[in-house]
Amino acid sequence: MIHPYIPGLLEIGRSAADEILNIYAQENLFIEIKGDNSPLTAADRAAHQIIKAGLTQLTPEIPMVSEEDESNWSSMSWPVDEKYWVIDPLDGTKEFIKRNGEFSVNIALVENGYSVITVVVLPAHRCTYYAATGKGSFRLDWDSGQTKQIKAKPANLKDQSLRVVVSRSHLDDTTKSILAGLNEPVPTPLGGSMKFTRIAEGMADFYPRFGPTMAWDTAAPQLVLEEAGGQLLDWETKQRKQYLRQGLKNGYFVAAGKLEGLDEFMHYAL
Repeated sequence: MIHPYIPGLLEIGRSAADEILNIYAQENLFIEIKGDNSPLTAADRAAHQIIKAGLTQLTPEIPMVSEEDESNWSSMSWPVDEKYWVIDPLDGTKEFIKRNGEFSVNIALVENGYSVITVVVLPAHRCTYYAATGKGSFRLDWDSGQTKQIKAKPANLKDQSLRVVVSRSHLDDTTKSILAGLNEPVPTPLGGSMKFTRIAEGMADFYPRFGPTMAWDTAAPQLVLEEAGGQLLDWETKQRKQYLRQGLKNGYFVAAGKLEGLDEFMHYAL
């Protein structure tokens, strides 16, 4: 195994995913609206408790930041250099409510600003992605039990029919403008971390994001993408995205596979 934590993380992620699917199959999702106007379901709460208990047992010395536990992060000071688990128990709650299958469980270990071990579970697709720094990116299929290493594919920003993934629920005007400037791109709306895993598997090329996101939305899938040969770049710094430096809100970013022309785009677009 690529890291001693991975077997435990796979088990924790699968347990959370199984409970999410149990609730997904029910008629009543017990939806609430949080203070920031975002939805919360019974699945968010249940997955959070499973992950919190699992990580406490796996690594009792490492603190956690979870979307569903504001008391843990609302008073944090920045930057944070020590190890932290950054968790989204149910990324893509809106897609979960729509029952379109585009939601995930995100677990990332962040150290000195960077994700170093991550797991992304797609419950409805019955698979788990995982990665560790310098060790590659992998997909585990639940039904077959088979694990395979995944790789992003080469592409060029000037290519005709560039495969672009965009947010299903938060498509902004800047992204629409970028799409208009490409050579007949093929946009695919997706929810949650599936935008990253599609690129990591070579099924998409480019994901520009100029809308609001949080650290727990991207910390886990970023490493899956990077270890598959792709990258996620902060729009302001033009560098690899960091976490827990100035807070939990992400700036704008672009994610891509092995995409030629990205550096030029980062410096001269918009």
